[in-house]
Amino acid sequence: MSASLPPLLPILLLLLLPSLSPFPLSSLPLAPAFPRAAPLSLRQSLVPLCSTPPSTPPSPAPSPLDPPYSSPPYNPRNSLPDNSTIGLSHRSPSSPSIALLDIREQVRDDRISFKGPATGQVLLEHVRPKPVVNVLLLLRRGDPELSGEVAGDFLPKILGGKFPSALDASSLSAVHVYLEPAPFAALEPALPSLRPFLPGSPPMHLCVTLGGDGLVMHASALFPGAAPPVLAVAAGSLGFLTPFDRADLLPATLWACGLTPPPAGPPAAPDLPDLNEPPALPPIPRAPAANLSLRMRLTCTIVGADGLPRASLPVLNELAVDRGASSYLAELSCHCDGVFLTTIAADGVLVATPTGSTAYSLAAGGSVVHPAVPAILLTPICPHVLSFRSMLLPDHVTLTLALPEEARADAQVAFDGKSRQPLRRGEKIEISMSPFPMPTINGADHSTDWLGGLRKSFHFNERVRQKPLGENYWR
Repeated sequence: MSASLPPLLPILLLLLLPSLSPFPLSSLPLAPAFPRAAPLSLRQSLVPLCSTPPSTPPSPAPSPLDPPYSSPPYNPRNSLPDNSTIGLSHRSPSSPSIALLDIREQVRDDRISFKGPATGQVLLEHVRPKPVVNVLLLLRRGDPELSGEVAGDFLPKILGGKFPSALDASSLSAVHVYLEPAPFAALEPALPSLRPFLPGSPPMHLCVTLGGDGLVMHASALFPGAAPPVLAVAAGSLGFLTPFDRADLLPATLWACGLTPPPAGPPAAPDLPDLNEPPALPPIPRAPAANLSLRMRLTCTIVGADGLPRASLPVLNELAVDRGASSYLAELSCHCDGVFLTTIAADGVLVATPTGSTAYSLAAGGSVVHPAVPAILLTPICPHVLSFRSMLLPDHVTLTLALPEEARADAQVAFDGKSRQPLRRGEKIEISMSPFPMPTINGADHSTDWLGGLRKSFHFNERVRQKPLGENYWR
């Protein structure tokens, strides 16, 4: 008799399971669960906002079942009243005064409704005043006029002063500004309060870029792991990723630090009655709290012929594999999650993020993708076939580009247009989504900034407007 009891235990447990559950099994689908084998999504890969200089090794990627951002328990019957909201929030151990808040689920009648996709923007919330705010200021290189302007106006106003917190006017905060070694050496004699950004510097609460889109790429390269919020101020030529005006440098910086209300934004442009002119862009409204776009990045690892990784770098825009100076086509074998996709015979191929869809991939004929879309773009460069078009793949896949041993020549690899190095015969490069997105501060929200950038920078779909038909046309 005793030998027959153990096989009955699983059956008894299955029968008792409904009674052991705190709520009926019919409501279990209300709690979205991430599969154990699923790679990280952008929503799960939110990272602490304070980051260390690039010499500090990045922290390990969070487990899909243990995201760094905690959320309230999904128990609509016991924990949450009707018409309440569920938010994902996190306070960094190194900076408990900053939190991210993502309100995207709502409970109504024991049902969870989603207000937006998992890759939607999040809110930068300052939860308590900080005595010191560390700001990394990145300046466009080779522009002494810009450096002189910053040294004569912005830095004297922000260094050495005390600023009231937007949360508590009686609490004063100091702003410590850090510069890279080259601009620090040039400006430090006149401004001794400046600090160099070196290995061992304290965590940065904010990174301000004063330049163009390339400087935003440089900020991404400085922080391959967890990155601080990036405030991109336009001082370059194109400025697609820089929603803040140069005149707003000081108020926007203090606002992003939680020290002042938001800047007013640019004045409204007058309406133009000329039908040949495109409609004027509306002014960008500044939200009371900063909206962050968590821009997806890619981790690209070159694996040698011996199977060992040779180099690994993050990219914010795209990875480019091309034939370099060789006169032969680049011949690459492409696999997606280990499944053969195609053999590429072209000048090269691009693997881009949604942010990079408006860069090199756009010039190569790729699709334009909103930065909140969780996708990886595969765009050929001048393929020698008629049927190879740009593809959008889900963000959780791993792409592998391999150069066969019998290839006619080596290839070249570029990470965001820099760090160019060879891809030799028998080597491969593996591309997957990085667990560390790049948080960029929006002027209004990611759709307003992105669509405005398409119109302003690329004059998207603009043409001479048709004149209306005359009154006597149909007579």
